[in-house]
Amino acid sequence: MSYKAYSDYAVFDAEYGFAVRAGFQLTKLQIEDVHSFLGWENSKNFYEVGGGKTVVSSVVALMRGNTQKIVTVPPVLITPWAKWLNKISENVLVYRGTPKERRALNLGKAHWIVVSHAIFRDDSPRISAELAPDAEIIVDEAQALKNPASVLYKKVDRLCKGL
Repeated sequence: MSYKAYSDYAVFDAEYGFAVRAGFQLTKLQIEDVHSFLGWENSKNFYEVGGGKTVVSSVVALMRGNTQKIVTVPPVLITPWAKWLNKISENVLVYRGTPKERRALNLGKAHWIVVSHAIFRDDSPRISAELAPDAEIIVDEAQALKNPASVLYKKVDRLCKGL
């Protein structure tokens, strides 16, 4: 399954109905940042708490049109991310559970995959192997990647280089 890519938020909103799905419109600053981030291969968003990092990063991912998006988060943020993504999109898979339960999950059918940093670190070979070639990754609370020598940093970096 492929998704349409957009380069302009107004066109995206008109066709996709983002503001209706979300229940609000992005601010002018958020729209400007969406347009900036769309042109960058990698971006970092340092809004204050409540500034809209989740919203902006998910809009950018949607507008890029990638078949799959994976969101790595601290465990406490899995449910809020999944609720948000189910509001604005479809085919959201929460990748958690025992190793046996995770092996039973079908990653290929998911448009969005929400996973904790720790499970991503542990299951990255499987996740990387089963993601679409154009998959996009969002790392929430990216301070978990501050140490380039950490296993999580290396796994995220390897996935990004492989996409």
